[in-house]
Amino acid sequence: MKLWSHQQEALDFVNEKPGALLAMDMGTGKSAVAIAALEQRTCTSVLILCPKSVASVWPEQFAKHATQPWQIAVLADKSMDKRRKRLQAVLAAPARQPRAVIVNYDVLPYALGADLEAAAKRRQWDALILDECHRLKSARGKQSRAASRIADRCEFRLGLTGTPMPHSPLDVYAQFRALDKRVYGTSHAAFRSRYAIMGGYQNHQVVGYQQLADLHERMYRITYRCRANEVLDLPPAVDMTRTCTLEKATRQAYDSMADDLIAAVKQGIITADNALVKLLRLAQIVNGHATTEDGDSVSLGTEKRDLLGDVLDDLHGDYNLTQQEPVVVFTRFRPDLRAIREVAAEKGLRHGELSGRANDLEQWHDHKLDLLAVQLQAGGVGIDLTRARYCIYYSHDFSLGNDAQTRARVHRPGQTRPVTYIHLVAEHTIDEDIRRALERRADVVAAVLEGLTTRA
Repeated sequence: MKLWSHQQEALDFVNEKPGALLAMDMGTGKSAVAIAALEQRTCTSVLILCPKSVASVWPEQFAKHATQPWQIAVLADKSMDKRRKRLQAVLAAPARQPRAVIVNYDVLPYALGADLEAAAKRRQWDALILDECHRLKSARGKQSRAASRIADRCEFRLGLTGTPMPHSPLDVYAQFRALDKRVYGTSHAAFRSRYAIMGGYQNHQVVGYQQLADLHERMYRITYRCRANEVLDLPPAVDMTRTCTLEKATRQAYDSMADDLIAAVKQGIITADNALVKLLRLAQIVNGHATTEDGDSVSLGTEKRDLLGDVLDDLHGDYNLTQQEPVVVFTRFRPDLRAIREVAAEKGLRHGELSGRANDLEQWHDHKLDLLAVQLQAGGVGIDLTRARYCIYYSHDFSLGNDAQTRARVHRPGQTRPVTYIHLVAEHTIDEDIRRALERRADVVAAVLEGLTTRA
């Protein structure tokens, strides 16, 4: 396959570098560049670490882009023992052609991860691909540390992501620790001291950033950046908001919890670092359910559920949804998925789910489904949803990275029609704060806390 001009530019950029990052937006073809780089270097044994949802995509990418046959082993679906035995068999077999072993990040802290590290120590990997490497942003995380140790024993390391800084500039440290330790060194404390401004409770909270010009200059020594709007001719995309008002009982439950949170923030008890659990509960209430202290789920109002039904009615009436206009509905919580399925069933729509517990993506691609309910984290990377041009957000989470990734599942190469993102928002709630923060690309948790206290 002939590379596009920007892909060839990316390939030339990573040539002869021991480690590099392809910070290329979704749909710009970073997998093709990665495979071309492996073949250009005549790599014979490659380890690809990636999110579980992406693992099954890599065999298709090799079949599409490689110029020679590759032996592909995907170790992502079976039991840990079976995956370990499969890995041992692959590594022990004579290498008659180049091979790639594909493993999800989640296994790195466990026995299979230890096997991968042992293979790295024996120099059995001459290249390491870290796909969606922003998942390794936690410098202290076990996955990130294991990936770094494996990377130390690989001659060539290549990171792939469209969102290298999903939450803050500090996200780059752990990624570059694996790709090339010369960029930011090996001390996370020194890195944070250099680029973060600390404050808040006991001076443990990041309140700002400094020397970002230096951080970027170092980063781009080994980073190739490519934005989709600069190299791809995509149809336009627009956002619209549909709102609902919380009924009295739901509003009382919401306001009670919000008041407690606001009081804690003003007293300095709650900060952006430790507010997440309480913010999650507020978001759950808005969507019509809550979790008790005992972990039980309690149903509240149906305002958001009813709003989804209204939107689907509008699409159905205007565009003959069942026959022509499949819809993707993104959401955050498991009870939301159930609500979406119930609404779809009431509307007579063939529906499926893509989440941590279900994968109906093949039926979606085979045109057997009219509506696909997608949990945000499960549908954020490596998935093509361009069959739809209408994308409904039943709810958002606090991740800028998830927002960018999910949007690009629909608005990417292969999409030939204008895309409409429809955001379901409960008025005067955390929904509005999250939307504004995502639009500004701000720190969502901090912005939501600010919005709550400002309205108080």
